[in-house]
Amino acid sequence: MLVLHLPRASVLARTSIRSLLRRRLGRAPADQLVHAFALCPDEQAFAATVSRRKPELWLFRSHQRAFCGDFAVVDMSAPQPEQRPVWLIDLKQRGRLRTRGAPGQQLLRAPAAVDELRRRGVIGEDVGYQPLSGDRRLVQLQLGIRCCALRADPGRRRRIARPCRSCRARVRG
Repeated sequence: MLVLHLPRASVLARTSIRSLLRRRLGRAPADQLVHAFALCPDEQAFAATVSRRKPELWLFRSHQRAFCGDFAVVDMSAPQPEQRPVWLIDLKQRGRLRTRGAPGQQLLRAPAAVDELRRRGVIGEDVGYQPLSGDRRLVQLQLGIRCCALRADPGRRRRIARPCRSCRARVRG
């Protein structure tokens, strides 16, 4: 198993990876795989933000020793599996956003993870994937999620919504 589906309700309820694996595989195999699918705090924050703000995006946690990134994200808004885009994400703290080029060592086995999604019927046979690598906030912006809630501008009398520094930099660049 290269990817583990993280249902939205489970992410928002902070259900443990161990519980998700036990539901899918049973007790003994799950206990052996917990560390391979565990989430660090930055990855937990990414999963919670994506689940909360974009419910149409399904998250799949990648096996951490399989070189297929941190997450596979599938846009389930299209009813036909052939029309669902897939992103394979490798989160890098404070890393700049990379959307193309050589995927690098962390996404070496990305095609195998996409094949598993195909076998499960989540995506169609001809669907490719787009690699995304970078800081979680930049990756969220690439997925259409603002990293901030728009805030009031303190320098004005009227309340004017303005984005945070990361969002402004992304909009400019």
